[in-house]
Amino acid sequence: MADLVRAPGRFSRLFRPAVYSLALLLLIFAYPLPGAAQAGTKTAANRRPVASIKAPEEAVKGEKVELDGTGSRDPEGENLTFLWTLASRPPGSAAELSDPTSPKPCFMADVEGVYRVKLVVSDGHRTSRPASARIDVLYGRLSNPISSDLYLPVASCGKSYLAENEAGKRLLYLEGDAYRRGYAAGRLCPRSVYRMTHDFIFNLIAEMLPGVGIDLDPQTIRDLVRFLWPVLQLIVTANMDAVPREFLEEMRGLSDGCREEGYDVTFQDVLTLNLGFDVLESVFVGFAAIFCNEFAASGNATLDGRTFHGRDFMFPTGGGVFSDEALLIVHRPENGFPFIASAAPGFVGVPTALNSQGVSCGMDMVASVLFRPIITGEGTLLLCRKAVQYGGSLEEAVSLIRDSDRAVPWLYMLADGKSGQAVVLETTASSLAPPEDLFKSYLSRFFSGLLQALFPWLFPQGSVSRPAECCAHGTPSNLTAPDLRAALGEAGVPDEQGVMVRGMAYTDPQGLVDLLRRMEENGNSTLGQILPLQGESHPDLVAMTNHYVLLWKAITFPSLRPQKADSIWRYLTMLGLLEEGYGRIDHLRGLWTIDFLNPARCDYYGTDTTQSVKGHHVLMDNTSREMWSLHGYYDQPWAHADLDDFLR
Repeated sequence: MADLVRAPGRFSRLFRPAVYSLALLLLIFAYPLPGAAQAGTKTAANRRPVASIKAPEEAVKGEKVELDGTGSRDPEGENLTFLWTLASRPPGSAAELSDPTSPKPCFMADVEGVYRVKLVVSDGHRTSRPASARIDVLYGRLSNPISSDLYLPVASCGKSYLAENEAGKRLLYLEGDAYRRGYAAGRLCPRSVYRMTHDFIFNLIAEMLPGVGIDLDPQTIRDLVRFLWPVLQLIVTANMDAVPREFLEEMRGLSDGCREEGYDVTFQDVLTLNLGFDVLESVFVGFAAIFCNEFAASGNATLDGRTFHGRDFMFPTGGGVFSDEALLIVHRPENGFPFIASAAPGFVGVPTALNSQGVSCGMDMVASVLFRPIITGEGTLLLCRKAVQYGGSLEEAVSLIRDSDRAVPWLYMLADGKSGQAVVLETTASSLAPPEDLFKSYLSRFFSGLLQALFPWLFPQGSVSRPAECCAHGTPSNLTAPDLRAALGEAGVPDEQGVMVRGMAYTDPQGLVDLLRRMEENGNSTLGQILPLQGESHPDLVAMTNHYVLLWKAITFPSLRPQKADSIWRYLTMLGLLEEGYGRIDHLRGLWTIDFLNPARCDYYGTDTTQSVKGHHVLMDNTSREMWSLHGYYDQPWAHADLDDFLR
């Protein structure tokens, strides 16, 4: 019994040291020493800071890209230091960060492409993991949005109608024979036709007279214009027999339609609107000072091989009248091909147009000593109309212009979505004497027109002295595909009836290039302005503004006038944009390129973004037969239409 009582004492003596050790360990872990506590606190305060970047996802080439790292944080609120790196940039870029240690550095986006930046921050003890951002630098952004291509009719006349989209952009659809289409245009847009045939022409002449040295007070200018108006109509009427009968019938329809609506628009008014520019230009070379820019791109130049034709029609607005009345016009004629044009009611001719076969045409003014005064033939607006209505291919369109009677030098650009080819026609007068080279023909034309103007009752409505007929599509005169290929650069460029063809494959003669280079090296750049070299460096790009490139045409305009220097600048500037985007040109880049003089981007017209558009900026997709047109005012959207939508 005594042994049993003493047993607990022995157990206690055996395990007491272990119990004390366990208790000590528990105390150590439960109540750490002061030094250990300080070490634990330091570890918690030194948690890793977090880097954060605020940067734009997109920017435009030439812009300053601003970066912001102030969103970075330290868990314990300690001050941070910053270290930025430009991790990657596009080939050719020389971009550098303004200050890699600033919380808000920036860099200049000098090249289109992808830029990547990285940021690490430090609290003095630990460094963050890198944060990164990608900035896509674009070639540019359109200054104006593209409006809807859904046009709802607001008025009709037979099968023709006037329609508007949600942005108020108008489209005139005309179907039927020539007279019915003209009549419908007059009935649907009588006020527009009246303003174009009266206010526009009067204002235009008044605006341009100072440019030819007639600088008078406004009232005297108005009186002079009133005096010149009947003289201009007389001269225009003298050229009436050179105009295809179909176009004359359309003009008569326009006049009749307007009169039906109570607007006094005569046939001579419409004829003068369509032929007057050539008459004035034949008397005062450079009178209208109509500057234009055009390009065509296809094949490897474009994103998917399609063909684009861009046209900046730098047209005087006639006191804003053209801007007020401009619209898209779809023609569905009985003869020839349907086409879409950017123009204004009253124009039977067209400044910019694209047909259902993918053939497009536009023209630019140029000066030359090889012109014929007064007897001007069909006129450039009507020639452009004939090329798109009856040109089913590039060869046919070239022939229609080349074989016409022309008196005034113009540049024409033609593009073909099927072949992917485009050409510039550098033209002078087809002959310095009227057709048939007989003075009798000259007098016959003039006096025939004079009699019709003075005694219209002697000439029944619709009678025309020796009317010229339009070529039926598919039967142009004899320019063959091999002939055109030769003109495009496979051989020398011939001059046929005042027309020389500069195609995408053209390159300047090496002898001329060497000569101008030597002159430049010797400090003489004058010859280079008289004989400007081509700027295209790819066989699927071609451009034109308002000067000749082909040597034998350029020597007919040996001028150093400021207008020529301006033309060369526009030509090279536009080509520079095309070269930068080579291989990536789609419709958006094409729109952005042809819109390069927009006052939102350039001070060529000043910086007022509410001013009127001078003429129109147009892009045509010759492959899908679409047209985009910026006309009216610079605070309005682009109009867009797909020609095929109106032909189904």
